[in-house]
Amino acid sequence: MSNDDHDRWLLCHLPLVARVVVAVFLISVGIGYFSALVQLHFQHAKAGEVLPSPEDAVHAYHGVDGMSVLERLIVADETLPFNGAGSMRAAFTTRSAGWRRYVRNKAKALNLDPSDPDGWRQAEAALRKEREWEIDAIRAWIHAGASKDTYSEFPLPKEIYGQFPESFSSDFFFKNDKDEWVGSIINIIDTRCVRCHSEGKGGAAAEIHLDKFEVLKEDYLIPASSGGMPLRKLAQSSHVHLLGFSMLYGLTGLVFAFTSYPLLLRLILAPFTLIVQIIDISCWWLARLPEPTGPLFGKTIALTGMLVGASLGGQILLTLFDMFGKKGKMVLVGLLVLAALIFGILYVTVIGPHLEWERTAAGL
Repeated sequence: MSNDDHDRWLLCHLPLVARVVVAVFLISVGIGYFSALVQLHFQHAKAGEVLPSPEDAVHAYHGVDGMSVLERLIVADETLPFNGAGSMRAAFTTRSAGWRRYVRNKAKALNLDPSDPDGWRQAEAALRKEREWEIDAIRAWIHAGASKDTYSEFPLPKEIYGQFPESFSSDFFFKNDKDEWVGSIINIIDTRCVRCHSEGKGGAAAEIHLDKFEVLKEDYLIPASSGGMPLRKLAQSSHVHLLGFSMLYGLTGLVFAFTSYPLLLRLILAPFTLIVQIIDISCWWLARLPEPTGPLFGKTIALTGMLVGASLGGQILLTLFDMFGKKGKMVLVGLLVLAALIFGILYVTVIGPHLEWERTAAGL
């Protein structure tokens, strides 16, 4: 015990029931943080990776310089999570409506056997090429100013329509009265994007109204120095984290402050998680700065996130072991061993196979 332990109130002086309640609270926070890591995997990590890399953080919070949000999402690697922080490219391919049916139809049109793996791959490659033209048309329209006047009939650059075969027909590309190839950008976005991103649809995607040109233009089409997470979503995430997690980290830090560890350790570790959390969220915003500053702050997010997890884990474990005597410590050790065994079983039976499935599905 430190020199001031006899003059202050300590956790170990609490009644047993109160200490058990505090212990269960700390364990619950630890499990909740682990759940947050699972969510982080699905939101930002590449296929087959447990957690996002520093490069993934740069992609999510800084983006690609000179690109609008929409362009960044439709050109991003399909192995990234299918969300607004990762990639929406799969909305044109594997996650588009009736993808497998369209592949089978393409195989028949090319006189290929869709039941044969090679035939399927050839048909899928041909269909992907056509979907690439849709993405290229949207990008060309954005670079041309994303005008509402050309939203329905955008004059296609020759580098796009020059790839069309003679017998090519599409719901999105056609010739106008001047016998010029044009693209219906509004139909592409309605088909690939608005079917999920519009008012009245279910889920979080319905909060983004891509069916409204004004919203689309203002938030997702203007090329900027950063094409990272939209400001509205970033502000919402910052608000939730600063209020929600700060409350939890404040409580775990306050509980740790009443342990019997030396004053210097308590003075450093008790507020440390809160401080690093503030730095972490600050980096979310600073990552939007132009190169080279923005990407540096983006990479720092991975480090600050690790420090938040490590300091929270330290607070929880050290506090648990400080509250109980020899028998209580033995129970805690047993629970930790049990937790490690359960995690090992989950990794072998669920987590590992899922990561391998992600790699296979992404063609890695």
